[in-house]
Amino acid sequence: CGSESAVSHTAVDLACILAICLENVDAASSLCSSRLAFDRKNGEKERLIQSLVAVGKVKAMQHKPSEANAFCQDAMAMMGDGPVSTETTEEWALLMVDIVGTYRDLGMYAQVEALASKTKTILEAAGSTDCY
Repeated sequence: CGSESAVSHTAVDLACILAICLENVDAASSLCSSRLAFDRKNGEKERLIQSLVAVGKVKAMQHKPSEANAFCQDAMAMMGDGPVSTETTEEWALLMVDIVGTYRDLGMYAQVEALASKTKTILEAAGSTDCY
């Protein structure tokens, strides 16, 4: 992976994903919160956005809709109104899919419909109709 820091980032990322997939709420909460704290200090925008989305997912798993919504809103505010280049289109779209999934898990279907429609419109404008 290049450096010890990159290896530990990858290990924490994989541990967060695994904990979320296994629905181990305690582990997911601890790991994702630790990652978020590190990413806030580190200042890497892309990683911070990913951490906000992950913590939003965990808050949804914990049945804390207002907290989940706050993390998703923070992530979307940082993401802006769409991908900044064609290289980031797929990553942007995948983050939006995670956010839409979080709202779906919370039963916030009006939010799901609005965000899915917005995402589709933005991707079509970017010429990326194969992303959805």
